[in-house]
Amino acid sequence: MSATTASNAGLPFVHNFSPSEYGGGAQNWAIAQDRDGVIYVGNVESGILVFDGARWETIAVPDHATVRSLALGPDGLIYVGTVGNLGYLKRDAAGRLVFASLLPAVPKAERGFADVWNIHATAHGVYFVTLSSIFYYQRGTMQVWKPATSFHFSFIVNDTLYVREVGRGLMQMVAGKLQLVPGSGRFANEKIYALLPWRGPGHLPGELLIGTRSQGWFLYHAGTFTPWALDVAAEIRRDNLYGATWLANGQLAINTLRGGVYVADASGHLAYTLDYATGLRSNLILATLVDRDNGLWLATGNGIARVATAAPLTVFDTRNGLRGEVQTIRRYAGALFVGTTEGLFRMTTGANAHFTRAEPLPGQIWDLDEADGELVVATDDGVFAYTDRGNGQPPVITRITRGTAALALQRSQRDPNRLFVGYQDGFGSIRRTAKGWLDEGRIAAVQGQIRSITEHRDDQLWLSPWVGGLLRARVAPDTVDGGRGAVRIERFGHHDGLPDGLVQEARIDGTIRFITNAGIYRFAANQRFEPDPGAAGLVPHSTLPVDSLYQDHHGEVWTTITDAKGLRHTGRAIRTPNGWQWKETPLQLIQGAGANTYLDEGDDALWIGSDNGLFRYQRSHRSTPAATPATLLRMVAEQGDIALFGNRPATDKLAVPYAHNALRFEFALPSFDKLAGNRYQVWLQGLARDWSPWAAAAYRDYTNLAPGVYRFHVRGRDAYGREARAVTFDFRILPPWYGTWWAWLTWLLLAGTALYLLLRWRVARMQQRNRALEAVVALRTAELAHANDALREANQALTQQAVTDPLTGMKNRRYLDESIQHDIQAAHHVDTGRLLFLMIDIDHFKAINDAWGHAAGDRVLQQLRDILLAAIRSTDIPVRRGGEEFLIVARNVPHDDGSLLAERIRATVANHVFDLGEGRRTHVTCSIGFACYPFFADAPDQLGWDQVVNLADACLYAAKHGGRNAWVGIAPMHAPLAEDVLGTLRAMLARQNAPGPLPILTSWTPAPAP
Repeated sequence: MSATTASNAGLPFVHNFSPSEYGGGAQNWAIAQDRDGVIYVGNVESGILVFDGARWETIAVPDHATVRSLALGPDGLIYVGTVGNLGYLKRDAAGRLVFASLLPAVPKAERGFADVWNIHATAHGVYFVTLSSIFYYQRGTMQVWKPATSFHFSFIVNDTLYVREVGRGLMQMVAGKLQLVPGSGRFANEKIYALLPWRGPGHLPGELLIGTRSQGWFLYHAGTFTPWALDVAAEIRRDNLYGATWLANGQLAINTLRGGVYVADASGHLAYTLDYATGLRSNLILATLVDRDNGLWLATGNGIARVATAAPLTVFDTRNGLRGEVQTIRRYAGALFVGTTEGLFRMTTGANAHFTRAEPLPGQIWDLDEADGELVVATDDGVFAYTDRGNGQPPVITRITRGTAALALQRSQRDPNRLFVGYQDGFGSIRRTAKGWLDEGRIAAVQGQIRSITEHRDDQLWLSPWVGGLLRARVAPDTVDGGRGAVRIERFGHHDGLPDGLVQEARIDGTIRFITNAGIYRFAANQRFEPDPGAAGLVPHSTLPVDSLYQDHHGEVWTTITDAKGLRHTGRAIRTPNGWQWKETPLQLIQGAGANTYLDEGDDALWIGSDNGLFRYQRSHRSTPAATPATLLRMVAEQGDIALFGNRPATDKLAVPYAHNALRFEFALPSFDKLAGNRYQVWLQGLARDWSPWAAAAYRDYTNLAPGVYRFHVRGRDAYGREARAVTFDFRILPPWYGTWWAWLTWLLLAGTALYLLLRWRVARMQQRNRALEAVVALRTAELAHANDALREANQALTQQAVTDPLTGMKNRRYLDESIQHDIQAAHHVDTGRLLFLMIDIDHFKAINDAWGHAAGDRVLQQLRDILLAAIRSTDIPVRRGGEEFLIVARNVPHDDGSLLAERIRATVANHVFDLGEGRRTHVTCSIGFACYPFFADAPDQLGWDQVVNLADACLYAAKHGGRNAWVGIAPMHAPLAEDVLGTLRAMLARQNAPGPLPILTSWTPAPAP
């Protein structure tokens, strides 16, 4: 990274891991990475933390000791140094990593050491460095070196061990012996915390960079120490140097105990600082590691951090002084200006590049342009001119318009001194004249908010209203006095092919295109808008809403789209022989933020303004990525969490009992730039036919797997779209015990035996059944005859029940309907065979029920039944018609017996004392109506029996109307009447037995002579 680039690069992305996230103590002392890419962290109290990109695990160490040092050995093992112990990590029978101590290999007399502060791996062995001893482990043996005083920190460069010995200086291992580095006596009492190969300008073979706590920095070569100037040497001395490491981009990361990490270039110039203020959880940095993807890991006093130092994206936000959502970007007078929702900001380059607020301008800044050496600023309070005077002088700010917010600026191609302005409530223009800025006023035909303006050709403009649709403004040439020419406005909307919602303009290859909620559109020759077929591939789906679009100097098109879930994605489309190809990968670190505006500065940087800050995409920052890591299958376990397989090579198929046929596969991809962007595909061969869709979940569950042979495949894809190598795992589900070959053989034998016994039993059974069949037939015949008799009796009982009232035991209306015809026919043929129909109804029966209850009412009905049965002959038919109403059908009665029978019943009821139960008694009365059938002796068929019953019913209600406790009847006649008998009867009764054609009888008038 060049000095110019570093001076305005912003901050790299930082991912912090808190103690609650990794499940350990706050302080961390060491970091290492194994060949698979997995990260190991030495923790103060929780042993070794392991992170594979998907999940954290913990490996215990003896006595819960602090892990001070870690290193990857030449054999691929992770070596571990703790307080009072040393060893390495190995896998147990289940494939889990566990700590294996090398303490038994240390001579007993040398086992009393304290902290193992450093571990260094060489091509042939591993050094463990303590203050009292250096141990070298090689092929199962342990060699020991002792200091004359005590050791301090140690370092390894080109397989050579360097260690400072207190009181002597810097020592180096030469042919198995520690020798003093020539001229290093200056460090006898000076602590060295950094020693690494020099990679700066003009570096020589074997040249070293040495950093000390108080003497500063030196370049060492061939016995000569040369001071190395560093911009922040004093700050590093103040903050207590604790280490340094080279980054892949040639910068030096210097960690301290108080000030975080200082990142400088090889010339000693500070690029930026990583500390609490810029995103770390702690300024105490105890260890660093550059991983294989060139990211920087930090072991801190409060958590763990990974810094994406190799990513092409950096950011400016509140940490470096930029506040608000970025709306517009422009370089003016050599400085970068950014307009946000909180004002206008200017970048100050150099170490820790940052933004400061420019001369205060009111409200939000919506757009920036330049005319005649002045920065034109569209704000919430109108348009202003900002003039930089240089030499540290304050700028000159001139108001151009007043009264309303200005949202968009577009410089005229025809007249560079004129700028068209989109306002909160309209559209107008301003012009730079010899006397200053002139507000040329508004175009009356345009109302409402104009969000963007794009010039198609000489003063033909597209305007984007907030309410949707588009306006095209055609501006005539200037007037003679230089004034703005006439403006003609055309309006386009849904009826012209535009989708609903905001429409904005953008240029692709010099041609204006329109970005909408339904994709990218063009303006066709037929003066209508239509989806642009040439835009295929510019976005992942042609109908997705497009929020922004920008083509840079290289012809690449940057777009932000919104997916169906409302998430924003920003990507880059490049031109290929097959058309545009859109990729999200360059900007994975900022996915979700979206892009509001862009500024392309040629070959070096593309600035992207978003709601989350200002991002800088550096094209030249192309650190060589490591080979795509292999996907890791971390564990196969029962869903009851019993591990069946750990992360180790599998030589034989795992045989899984059928009872354990619900399995969980856990996998990971150790790619750390954008953990949320890692995706996985799985394929269980033997169950599925192909790979699953890409998904974020780093596990897959399978349940109720059938017996058989399976091969599990999993592969990962990192945030940059790199597909990792797949890993496979073979296993088989054993059949249940009842599905094994010996079980099937047993089943066949048992089935054969059962079939033989069944046949024998069936033959004997058939013989027995034949003998019993004749007896059964005889018995069934007798039973059938008996059943027929019983059925006949049951039918008779049902028939009787159907025509009998259950309360009184009297016949009901159904019985009367079914049996009366015989009596009707007899009445036609016998002179004295008249039928007398008497209707009897208990007076005020409802009052009895209301006063005494329905049980008392039922007792009254039953006692009335007894009175009626006593009053009539055995040949008469007593019928309960319903409720408290009864009907007596008296056979063969003289015509005058009706009044006698009615009076007898009435008097008996009136004199009877009714027992209501529970010692209660009462008197009740009844009302009676009667009539004879046939009613007309000379024309017996003129009135049917049911019509005669209606005559009796009318008489009954006349008796009730006349005062109750009475009877009313109608005597039969010889000659028929022409008029309606029932109507005539009701009319006479209504007139209280007034004279008429019908002979009416009542209990309150004497009966007529026969």
